[in-house]
Amino acid sequence: MPLLWCQADAALRSRLGATIALILATAVLDAAAPLAFKALVDDFSAAGAASPALPLLFVGDYALVQFLAHTVAELRWVAYGRRERRIQGRLLLLLFDHLHGLSLRFHRSRKTGGLQQVGGNGLLGYRLIFFHGLFVVLPLALELALIGGVGLGFYPPAFLAIVLATTALYVLSFVFGAERQRAPQREANKAYIDAFARARQLV
Repeated sequence: MPLLWCQADAALRSRLGATIALILATAVLDAAAPLAFKALVDDFSAAGAASPALPLLFVGDYALVQFLAHTVAELRWVAYGRRERRIQGRLLLLLFDHLHGLSLRFHRSRKTGGLQQVGGNGLLGYRLIFFHGLFVVLPLALELALIGGVGLGFYPPAFLAIVLATTALYVLSFVFGAERQRAPQREANKAYIDAFARARQLV
């Protein structure tokens, strides 16, 4: 969090806050689109609502909600891109300072190519964690909360229980699959680092 929410960098904090606000707005608009669609269909099918302008209103309102959702989704990338690069630059500087602070014995016992690959894997891991946390986990949690509220408002609690049970099964299967892949992935990463270190020695 000190790296992401740097008190000395007001531009970084404002852009990151704008990104989070746009992500939340996208989730709200995505959840509101079906509700708007339902309201328009109810009005369209109601008795005595056979106005000639109603179908155009129906299509226009739904298109507007979809347009706003996609526009806000694109704006979040504009707010996120440069800030993500600045955070990555800070990580690179921290890594550089850390490597320079290590002892000569450490560097003599390590291969340069292996250290380079480990650093690259660490930066890639940071980007994946930050990206999925910001653009997958946060919107998904908000959408699930909105779906739960809509479900309780329009349907019996059994429907909400089905949604929660399905979500729990998905999360458990994802965690179980990730745990099964952890050991083979570590072995593959170790082999790749060793191969890269040997290749750098031959260059």
